[in-house]
Order: sequence, then C-alpha cells, then structure tokens
Amino acid sequence: REFLDDAPKNCATIRDLCQSFSNARNDAKREMCLQDFYRKIHFVTATAGLARCHHIALLASAFEALLFEAGGKPALITPSLLRTVAFTVDFLGTLFDRARESNPNVPLSGQVLVVDDDPLSNRLVNAALRRAQLQPRSTEDPLVALQWLHENRYDLILLDIEMPGMDGFELCKRLRA
Repeated sequence: REFLDDAPKNCATIRDLCQSFSNARNDAKREMCLQDFYRKIHFVTATAGLARCHHIALLASAFEALLFEAGGKPALITPSLLRTVAFTVDFLGTLFDRARESNPNVPLSGQVLVVDDDPLSNRLVNAALRRAQLQPRSTEDPLVALQWLHENRYDLILLDIEMPGMDGFELCKRLRA
C-alpha cells in the first residue's frame, strides 16, 4: 500500500531524472544523470516486486536493464534511445496510475515482437525484455515482421517509427488490417 501511496512522488522524481538525463550538455554530466536515473529505476523495480505490482516491476526491470546497458557507453545515447526512455517513463506513469485497478497477483508473461532497423537498439530492447522474463523476437525488417505475424501470435509488438522502406506507422496499419 505504501508503494502505491508514494507513486505520485516517485513518478515526479523519475520524470525529473529523465529530463536531466535527456538535457545533459556533455557526456560526463549525462553519465552522472544516467547513474542517478538507473538507481531510482532499480529502487522502483525492487519495491514494485515487493509490493506485488508485477506490471510495474516487469517494466521497471526491463527499463533498468536498458539504462544499465547504456551506462558508460555515450555512443549508445542516440535520439532513438532518448525517445524510448521518454516513452517508457510516460508508460511507467500510466502503470502507476492504473495499479489500483489491476490484480497485483498476476505476473506478466508473453511473446514480444521487436521491429527496429537499428541492430543495437534491437539488442538492448531484447536484453531488457529477457530480463523482464518475456520472450522477445526481433527483426530489422518490417516485411519479415509481417511474415512472422502471419505465422505466430505476439502479446506485444514494439515498433520503431523511423525505418527505411516502411515506417512504424505503416507497419502498424498493416498489422491492424
């Protein structure tokens, strides 16, 4: 109960840390911000697990892995990664908002399809998803993703927006059709 009562404060702190990380002006400052950000997400992962808020714990665990992988590697801090971080922070806030509505005793599991033309982003997202005990499958080619979707069922599909040939919006339209 205390974990959920502290949610607004934790969400505000996470948003502030995300903003500091994203707006850092040099690699040294960004690395310091990343370490603080990582520590906070690590705390959320642990406390969400203890509070039996499985949805939050799984996302926070995957996010923690992503931040850990980026640590000490300034070349990994791309605009795409920064967008992923920002979207993840927003979605984590949504999970906190809805935590009281869901059944906290049901852990997540599932098949995840990751479609991103950047091989490094694919690797980082897959590592984070595996750490969250999900089963990822990834491709850099949207047409391969369409083929796999005809052959398999996925519980979650993560799409990059900017891809050559077919962007994420077009792929999403085709998936829904």
